[in-house]
Amino acid sequence: MRWDDLFDDLEGQAQAAEVEAWRADVTARTRSELADVPVFERLLATIGHAVTLWCRDGVPVRGTLNDVAASWLLIGDHAGREHVVPTGAVGHLDGLAHSTASATVVEKSLTLASVLRGLSRDRARVMLVVNSGTVVGVIQAVGADWCDVRTDQGTTVTVRLEALLRCSSAG
Repeated sequence: MRWDDLFDDLEGQAQAAEVEAWRADVTARTRSELADVPVFERLLATIGHAVTLWCRDGVPVRGTLNDVAASWLLIGDHAGREHVVPTGAVGHLDGLAHSTASATVVEKSLTLASVLRGLSRDRARVMLVVNSGTVVGVIQAVGADWCDVRTDQGTTVTVRLEALLRCSSAG
């Protein structure tokens, strides 16, 4: 009988070692696969859910993630305002999905400039928050890396898109 106990014990140890090796392999593979996942794919999986993001200026934007492209995201807040935020302006996020989603060619190719051109076409009054302050008015023209805004004071201001932290509907 003691031999049976010994063999059972050895078999149990071997099974435990095998399970532990499997768990270590799964952990290593998971880490390896996550290394290739861009935040964009996690944002895609979060569309329709509540998020909070903080721009580089430390100001939080809270609301529902309505749309995402490679270079920007759109959040609708509880007051009915919409905010286009360049992904490069985001410092950190809360509420991001742990899963991922695949992007379509359109989602990958829509640029921040194309969104601003749409706002310009619609003559939407916007508030642009940039590194140096705030510009309120109507976007008149959009280039590759700039936009001209006709301000409420009647002047035209050129904004570098690189400096843009967020573009919010201004009513």
